[in-house]
Amino acid sequence: MAPKDLCGWEVKAGSQAIYCSGGRVDWIYLENCGLASLHASIGNLTALTRLDLSSNLLTSLPASIGGLTALTTAVLKNNGLVLLPDSIGDLTALQGLGLSSNGLTSLPTSIGKLRGLKELDVRDNYLGSLPDTIGDSA
Repeated sequence: MAPKDLCGWEVKAGSQAIYCSGGRVDWIYLENCGLASLHASIGNLTALTRLDLSSNLLTSLPASIGGLTALTTAVLKNNGLVLLPDSIGDLTALQGLGLSSNGLTSLPTSIGKLRGLKELDVRDNYLGSLPDTIGDSA
């Protein structure tokens, strides 16, 4: 049986963890565990501040990801992401977004709404250019 954390979520052995405080999920670290998709309910984790889903099999993210309004760091490197939902622009607390080594050919223009973004890593994708909205002032 897999160990359980404070939230009661099952966590596989290895480099996976789900951290909680006050019964709310604060951050999720599920690296290299074979995730091929995320359930739309991920957007209900409104207290989530860090999300690391590196080295999985994700090709897309649900639009509900925009509900993670407290998210400050998202690391989604080494997946198979080919596009991001427009709702990525709703992550207004986001400061760091790691998207390296995916299959992205473009970024949504809504990414320009991320005024607090300090680090955007899009190395090793297939981007010909970045949206003009990146770097727009508020």
